[in-house]
Amino acid sequence: MPWGSLPRNMVGIPSLKNFLGKLLYDHIRSGFSILVQEIRTLVLESRTQLDSLAVKYQRCVYDSLIGSYDNAWKSDDRRKLRMRLQITTDAFSKGMATRGHTRVFRLVNDEVDGEFATSLIKAENIYYWIRQVYRKSRGSELPGTVNPTVLENMFCQQSEKWNDIAAKHIADIERIIKAFNEAVFRDIFHEDNLREKIGNHNNVPFRKAS
Repeated sequence: MPWGSLPRNMVGIPSLKNFLGKLLYDHIRSGFSILVQEIRTLVLESRTQLDSLAVKYQRCVYDSLIGSYDNAWKSDDRRKLRMRLQITTDAFSKGMATRGHTRVFRLVNDEVDGEFATSLIKAENIYYWIRQVYRKSRGSELPGTVNPTVLENMFCQQSEKWNDIAAKHIADIERIIKAFNEAVFRDIFHEDNLREKIGNHNNVPFRKAS
């Protein structure tokens, strides 16, 4: 078609810009549906892959919690979750028994109870302390009865170390679980970027999560 016969709306730079813009728009629009379908397929494949990895992780957690370990693991392997939790829980139990009170418990014959004995606790006779607190806190209660506030006060004094011991135990549990996750994530998530993102997402403060 001769240039002179072209319609005026098709001549000049502005017309060319409009024409090219429409051409580009039509091209993008024609390929948009294909792009959307590819994205949907990619999302579905990624979700399927993540579901499969999640199942593997759940299986590792289950096996570790029931004590079903790989024979190739060393005795101190971080993936031996149940073993490590039992060790730290035993230490917590022993710590509560020997350091969880301010005065050592005694038997009915006034001898020190060996189960709760430790050199770190005050040597003051707990029976003497109880009598002293009772005498200093007597109120309007009937003879032979004990003021309830006295029992509450003695309990609070005798258990004042519980908070620190329990806080340390929670911190130990958090450390063990974090080490377990790091080891299991390294086994399951082979891509560094994916492992880092999942690790960051899973890194919720332990007390907040519990």
